Amino acid sequence: MHVEVFLSYSRDDDEFANQIKSKLDDHGIRVWWDNKISRDSSDYASEIEKAIHAAQCVLVLWSKNTRNSEWVRGEAALGKELSKLLQVSLDGENGGIRFKLGQCTQLNVNETTIADSSLCEVVNGVKNMIGIQGPMEHLIRANVVGKGWNFGDLAIETPVPGLDFYVSFRPCGDSGVFLLRRLDTTDGWVQSNIPSAVERHEPYMSDEVSAYKDNQGKEFLKVKNDVFYIMDPLRPYGIQIGGLRSKRPSAKPGAISGDIPIDQLKILPIDQEWVCMTLAEILSTEESLSFLWNKVSKLSEWSDESKRKIERLISRNPNAPLTMQKSMCPFCDKIFMERRKLSSLDKEKKYGASVIANDFPFGPNFHYLVIIEEPVHSWEKLSYKQINGLNLMMYDFVQNHTNTQDVAGVLFGFNSTVRHLILGSKTQSSAGASIPHIHKQVWGMAQKNPNISEHLIKVSQAYWDHNVDYQGAYIKALREAGYIIWEDGNVVLYVPYGQSSKYEIQAMVINPTGCLLDLSIAEVESLSKAEYIAMRLFISLEIESFNQVVLSKVFNDTRAPKFRLVEAFITREVDLAVSELSMLYVIDQHPWESRNEIMSKWETMKDVLLKEIN
Repeated sequence: MHVEVFLSYSRDDDEFANQIKSKLDDHGIRVWWDNKISRDSSDYASEIEKAIHAAQCVLVLWSKNTRNSEWVRGEAALGKELSKLLQVSLDGENGGIRFKLGQCTQLNVNETTIADSSLCEVVNGVKNMIGIQGPMEHLIRANVVGKGWNFGDLAIETPVPGLDFYVSFRPCGDSGVFLLRRLDTTDGWVQSNIPSAVERHEPYMSDEVSAYKDNQGKEFLKVKNDVFYIMDPLRPYGIQIGGLRSKRPSAKPGAISGDIPIDQLKILPIDQEWVCMTLAEILSTEESLSFLWNKVSKLSEWSDESKRKIERLISRNPNAPLTMQKSMCPFCDKIFMERRKLSSLDKEKKYGASVIANDFPFGPNFHYLVIIEEPVHSWEKLSYKQINGLNLMMYDFVQNHTNTQDVAGVLFGFNSTVRHLILGSKTQSSAGASIPHIHKQVWGMAQKNPNISEHLIKVSQAYWDHNVDYQGAYIKALREAGYIIWEDGNVVLYVPYGQSSKYEIQAMVINPTGCLLDLSIAEVESLSKAEYIAMRLFISLEIESFNQVVLSKVFNDTRAPKFRLVEAFITREVDLAVSELSMLYVIDQHPWESRNEIMSKWETMKDVLLKEIN
């Protein structure tokens, strides 16, 4: 039994109870009431007790009809005993002395109708009782209804209709609700000097709290731990939020500072190759990188090959002087580019970008690189005009049928970074797995190719079979909950409820569109704007590494007519590299917390950014 609210009332107040239930229904809150159960039934009492224990809130409507009702008073007493009683009054009076200690909200009621403001007050009270962390979010219990479908998970209620899928978004009313599961886990110890950690666990602590001090005098308290679990609304990912992960000591890996002055570099053993390789990646000023370049070039005992290895590493450091970056970059080499270019000169001038075939393709039938003409080697230095030029050139080129060569579909992505793990949490960034010059990739999808979008296509189709626009409802829910960062009528940029990494941002095309070729030029330009805003937000959040992933249909897929193309901008965290193989992602914070931080940054920079993109 999945019950969020047990509604206790008198049958004589059925009209008022129905108004409250309808309002809760509109917010996707599951209500149990007994209007269809006979009180003369032998199972009535046991059904009532089961429902109250299953519910997260016992909502009692006090009136002249309920104050003398043994059933209502008994239901209220059990709700109070279980610490889940929420009282409202239809006539200004509570349930008597036994229930005076609990707060009772007086509703604005005329003879037949409860005022809408009072109905909203009831909804907010219920949400607070349930423990919703962000707007429109419901904390649900893992009510087992069958065997697991994926990765040992339990099958719980509210799966996608007709499919063995579970997602943490349920369309209902005009938009929908987000579903969050809380799961108990093993007990642990938290330092008593971390107020947020202790406060979070105070409700679970007993009167006799276990505690101890270590040999350094730090006090630790034993607490019951829990984790939150979200099933990504758009992708086949499980997301686990550890409530205390970000509070743990030494939660953030240390970073090696690259700001090393020249006088300290002079005393390092630069004649050692491993030292130079490390310095080439971590140095963060033009002066220090120039010093290293010149020093290595004069090492007579080194082979030319060893020198070139260090020079290549320096040239890929985005802090190196532009002359050094260009000297080792094939995309800055005119001969290299002229031999490979597939785009016409007039298009290159128009978009400031060119197209070449990848020398090492992995896309069936074709794999193109769309390269910005200017020597920009770090995504942090990109302008909106340059991003838009890359996207328009890519879009223009694949519109020609001969360039797509009869593949099943087209995927595209931005290789934004190379991960230098030696730096810890602070990473240098460059633009590709092998070449730092800013570029995008577009490649063909093979027939029957595994597609990450297949999950979303099936979910969207299942709901469309019930006349529900799943992604449309998701956009409305994000908008009403305050997760939308920016939108312009073509594209919406938002913090997704399912985050596979901290601060993930997504962009979705507002009108149904299957793949890249279905977009209009205006929609491509809007996606460029969303991408530029996401990148600037990442800079302000000190994110220095991210990937762009696209959820798209293949060509001629007629399923899920309301499907919308999605771009995900996924920050690269150390955890991500490990967990992505199992489709389970472990995140340090709730999406609402990420939303708050992102929105705070957005408020300080949106006026400037909107001028740049408009």
